Amino acid sequence: MLSAAVTVWLVGVVFWLVFHKIQSSTSTSPVVGGWPLLGCLIPFATQGAAFISSCRLQYGDMFQLCLPGQKIVFLFHPDAIQAFFQSPDSKISFRLAVERFTQRVFGLPSKDFFPQHMAMLDALRGLLTPLHLHELAKVQLAAMEEAADVVLPCEGEVELMEAVNQILTPAAIKMLFGSAFLEEHGPENVLRAFATFESGFELAASPVPHWLQRGWCKSRAWLLSAFRQSLAEGHFRGQLVDQLLQQVPMPEHAVPHVLLAVLWASLANTIPATFWTLAYLLQPEQWHQLAEVQQLLSQLGNNLQQPVSEAHAHLIQAGCFTTQYKAWGLRQ
Repeated sequence: MLSAAVTVWLVGVVFWLVFHKIQSSTSTSPVVGGWPLLGCLIPFATQGAAFISSCRLQYGDMFQLCLPGQKIVFLFHPDAIQAFFQSPDSKISFRLAVERFTQRVFGLPSKDFFPQHMAMLDALRGLLTPLHLHELAKVQLAAMEEAADVVLPCEGEVELMEAVNQILTPAAIKMLFGSAFLEEHGPENVLRAFATFESGFELAASPVPHWLQRGWCKSRAWLLSAFRQSLAEGHFRGQLVDQLLQQVPMPEHAVPHVLLAVLWASLANTIPATFWTLAYLLQPEQWHQLAEVQQLLSQLGNNLQQPVSEAHAHLIQAGCFTTQYKAWGLRQ
């Protein structure tokens, strides 16, 4: 039996080597092969972005990674990226590009999510009109000020990314899900689980098996369990996500996964955008930008007939410039 198993394995390896050689010779971009049958799975799973960077240095701005059962093409050259995004719909499908991503990361089956995808976007646009944003912004700003008073000391230094996380994450959760969700499960527990989920997000979306990502899987399971419990106990009643689900009904089993997707979407770009905005503004050479912001804050404080705290000032600085630099980034 053992000899037969070894023979089958050797034959499989030989076939893989021959097939890989044929594919490599006909490919239009370099192929990073790796181990037989496994391909680049192990270095990709353990090194992540560092492995991609090393492949780029070795193979250039376009290459393919072999993984079990599939290949992933990486494009870095501006011309290749432009050609990709300008390809017709007949060649590039949004659904095919995102389907595996939503299934692997959020656990959302395609049959549940995509029929309602556009309806959810339309509902969110309706819920986030200027008329509604005014009240929502009050809730979020109050939560951000409360967190900033704790996170930002009067003296000393803080880790900027950590501070941004601790200020924005609970504020966004309160605005979307309500304070009862945080009170039930504990702000620190929610922040810790989401930080782990977010840090392993890219790898989890890749074909790397989830059993190699145990920490990420535990964080997702914890968040989904928290959403299920809060749904059962009515913590979201009257909140923004409750209004969304009323307008776009989803199968009961899919609702916690939809809430996880909403949570991630609300913070995935906001946190890095705020971090880089603040990092830019806090550079000594940007004193003139800070002067403009301080003048704006002074006018705002007078109009509101109330003083603006230093923590409040930092938060508004980020808000004033985030849109500007998002637009700049889209133009590049």
